[in-house]
Amino acid sequence: MLAKQRTMVRDQNLAVFELLTGIQADFERRGLSSDLWQRWVGEWTELLYSLGAHDSDEALIGPGALHVIRRLCLGGEATREDRRDLAKDAPILRRILDSCGGLTFPAFFMRVLYHLYLLVLLAQGGTGFESEGRRGWVHEAIDSFKRAVDLLTEARARPLSIDERRHLDEARGLANELLPGVERERLGRDEEGHELHPLPAGHAFRAEQDVLACYPFPGWEEKRGLPWYSSFEHPDGRSKSSEENKCATGKLMTEWDAENVPGLVKGAGKPSGLKKGSKSKRPKRTRGGYVFACPHRVIYGFHIMLRGESPRDAFVVLYTRLRREDLPEVLVHDNSCALRNYCFRREPAHFAKVRFVVDRFHFSKAGSEVHKCGPSNCPDSYPSLHWVNTSAVESVNSFLKGFRSLGWYSGLESFMVILPLLLGGYNSALRRVDDAKLSIAIAVAVWTVGVRAQLLQG
Repeated sequence: MLAKQRTMVRDQNLAVFELLTGIQADFERRGLSSDLWQRWVGEWTELLYSLGAHDSDEALIGPGALHVIRRLCLGGEATREDRRDLAKDAPILRRILDSCGGLTFPAFFMRVLYHLYLLVLLAQGGTGFESEGRRGWVHEAIDSFKRAVDLLTEARARPLSIDERRHLDEARGLANELLPGVERERLGRDEEGHELHPLPAGHAFRAEQDVLACYPFPGWEEKRGLPWYSSFEHPDGRSKSSEENKCATGKLMTEWDAENVPGLVKGAGKPSGLKKGSKSKRPKRTRGGYVFACPHRVIYGFHIMLRGESPRDAFVVLYTRLRREDLPEVLVHDNSCALRNYCFRREPAHFAKVRFVVDRFHFSKAGSEVHKCGPSNCPDSYPSLHWVNTSAVESVNSFLKGFRSLGWYSGLESFMVILPLLLGGYNSALRRVDDAKLSIAIAVAVWTVGVRAQLLQG
């Protein structure tokens, strides 16, 4: 196993080296500076930053673009529909493709593209890898794909023999036959292959959430227990490493908030106001609530945090309550880069189709809260998110701030009675986001021809 891992790391490093030398040669051919360490690297900037960022490389390709990457790796050309899929699920690669003519990628990028494809493919949660010591059909699909990519690499360097061309056609055909099944493969069902149902009332797995959580919408019932990932977690769920830290700060989210958010805790953001030797502490009560909301500010539910905010809060809810098919296509969080790594380290198959992005407000911040993760975490990298309100939950938080003291000094039983009533009233009082547009549209229907021409056509 260790030898295989070393080989994989070596192959990936060689692929990146081939990419860098290829970019240098291409820049020299175009009369540009080949010093990649001192100069702007043009259309490759976002890709190289993402490959070197601390978050995972597989964020560059969404599952909906896997079939396009497979086609290009096997020597095909991108169609209009393929480019549309890339724009949705792999926008950084789409921009590189457009700069290279819109049909295929340069040869020096194909090896990196092959490794990125495999990273995403193996995170899909495929089954059929091995049975009773025999390699399964997934291995057969991946092996044929590798043989085809290797032969295509050889074909760029020299003409292939008749036998090699025959082997290439066979490998490419087998890869195109088997890999779509691997790309679509999903887990998340019970032992008989049926959909998971809500755990019955009183079940031991839901005892904690019954006390601490309120998610009343259909489909948000708790369906599975939470495992203990003993290799990298303490028994209480705290991570043994720094994966729960806020991006680029080296501190837990709770620690950073205590030092930088005025009013969140007594003396927060104002260490000079404390007595010498004393520390800022919250009241020894509840640590606040964790809220899920949609872009239209409708609140799905909340739960009580026992030890301050952490990526674990979002992970617990999404993993134990939602089926894979019901997970959001895009999940927005102010520390989404850490949340993504946290989720993929524990349950990569469950979250394989989720795109994690940081909201615009926090991604554009500078100073102590700056994000140094790759551009794949920025919502403006995705055309489908250009008009989405990524800071909707901030509006919810501003509403809840008025009840902060009530939450701090309430007992848990009282808090779990009061907060559902507040959030239910908040939801019922929301106005439709298109109310203003509807009122204008209704008025337009009764405008005269002259008024319509004057107002709408200037």
